[in-house]
Amino acid sequence: MNAIKLACILLFVCVPIVSCHENPTNQTTVTESILQAVIDSPDVDQFFHIDIFPYRKPLLLTGAGIGDARLSKFGEPVKILQGRELEKYDNDALLGKYPPYYLKVTSIKIASDGKQATVKLDYPAEGVLCSIQLKKNETWDVEKCKIISY
Repeated sequence: MNAIKLACILLFVCVPIVSCHENPTNQTTVTESILQAVIDSPDVDQFFHIDIFPYRKPLLLTGAGIGDARLSKFGEPVKILQGRELEKYDNDALLGKYPPYYLKVTSIKIASDGKQATVKLDYPAEGVLCSIQLKKNETWDVEKCKIISY
């Protein structure tokens, strides 16, 4: 009887640990795929203007749900800003050096079926907000992009 109790306890304790350990990795991969599709979208790409503003390279990204996403843009890794690094860019903007030129992810929502997602962005350097709807086919594809200037 004790062996059965021990087996049940181990099953109850170990299975959630394995599940929790696997899900964040899978979630990170999904988030990376979604964000890569977003930053590669012509709808978003039109605002970077690195030919006019070369200091916008590498792309700087911050915001909700991005964690340590590994992305690339303009042939180099995207730089993820958090904490003090982000404060430096905000302080420079307040001093009038330039508008904050990082792309801010304000939300990422993935449908429960895992086949649709919505990403909301703010790009202060260009004064635009974007709401991007994506659909999972073989890859994540942008279905619709709504842009609002402010």
